[in-house]
Amino acid sequence: MNDLFKFLIIHSNLIVSTCALIVAFLVFLATAWQGYLARKHNRLSVKPILEVESHMASNVNFMGLKIENCGVGPAIIKKIEIFYRNDSLGVVSDGDWIHRIGEHGVPVGTTYATLQTSDSLIKSGGYLWLLKNDDVEKGENCRRFKSLLDEVTISIKYESIYGEKFKL
Repeated sequence: MNDLFKFLIIHSNLIVSTCALIVAFLVFLATAWQGYLARKHNRLSVKPILEVESHMASNVNFMGLKIENCGVGPAIIKKIEIFYRNDSLGVVSDGDWIHRIGEHGVPVGTTYATLQTSDSLIKSGGYLWLLKNDDVEKGENCRRFKSLLDEVTISIKYESIYGEKFKL
């Protein structure tokens, strides 16, 4: 016991320094873990969540197909591709899809969306109408528009402000 006591007295500076080094290393690990958790939380707190909705109810005075951002952060749209019966009609940003979908009997009074660039933004709570028809009073237009929307599918590639990629 006497030898242990002498060893502790002689090497007390070394023991204190080693303990301080261990504590500093543990503090570093705890800080790094907290940083990781904070970064993960920040990314999730601005995650955009896009939904495609078709409005075909008879109790409203329009019909349409829209993309809505239900997430907390903005969605940076990289590419929206429109398909009709599994055939690509084109990308929304180039506008060719408007002419190609018109060949499939789009009713009179339909308006179309065009994106100016491939990096368009849909803010949180915002939306973008891809197709919208305000002339649903006429029965034939309503039927044609409903049958068109039944055959249309959409592929959307978008990112969060952190550059995380999503596909819908």
